[in-house]
Amino acid sequence: MTQDQAPHGDYVLGITETEIARLGLQHRVWRARMLDLWRRAGLLQGQSALDIGCGPGWASVDLAELVGPQGRVVAVDRAPTFLAHARALAGERRLAQLDVREGDVSAPLPVDAPVDFAWCRWVLAFVKDRAGALASIAAAIRPGGALAIQEYLDYAAWSLIPRDGAFSRFVEATMESWRAEGGEPDTAIELPKLLDGAGFDLVAFDPIVDVTHPKDLLWAWPASFAQSGAAHMVATGRLTQAEADAAQSGLARTAASGGRMTTPITAHLIARRR
Repeated sequence: MTQDQAPHGDYVLGITETEIARLGLQHRVWRARMLDLWRRAGLLQGQSALDIGCGPGWASVDLAELVGPQGRVVAVDRAPTFLAHARALAGERRLAQLDVREGDVSAPLPVDAPVDFAWCRWVLAFVKDRAGALASIAAAIRPGGALAIQEYLDYAAWSLIPRDGAFSRFVEATMESWRAEGGEPDTAIELPKLLDGAGFDLVAFDPIVDVTHPKDLLWAWPASFAQSGAAHMVATGRLTQAEADAAQSGLARTAASGGRMTTPITAHLIARRR
């Protein structure tokens, strides 16, 4: 539900083992769609690839396995704990083609040569200078190379069914917190224009929204963020403890009664470097 890397300041939900596990759950939920996005973007064996804001490296190892021993993946993040976890994953799976490096999308990315393919998931929404970040990404991709992006299109679509006022307030507070830091939760709306300005041609823009139920693994993805995110909203003063507890109670009532949840509307984009 949030970024794999916070380009400004510390990672918003911390870099604990609990958060690494939550990001692992998030990756499992989205993995099939991610792999399909990469396939449609033209990712092939033997190519060079860049994972921007790689976090603990869950997607990085998938990239490395897909490009194979003849390919190369550079995975970039700014959080040392996440980098250590990604390197450990690479070692466990004997992925010599995976090179984990410290870096920031708000600065020139640490690649030795422009890559064939780049990927980022829930990173740009948290960057103040999104046009500058895309310029940095463009400089790291060869002409004709592909960029695959996953970002939110309509975060406020995240809702309990039936609607719960306290939970809706939590969603609003989450969006307010990102915007206060210069981010934009609905950043996919901006991306066609920003990509064009950075030298990309947009070739695919696909919205994704799900209605899920408590026994579906998909439910656990937003529900896990609702728990950690509510605690963060209290710690930063955007919600009172009572408001956070009310949001959690609304989620629990919905689950117990067999209700449903609408996920935030997400977008998968594919762009090609001119």
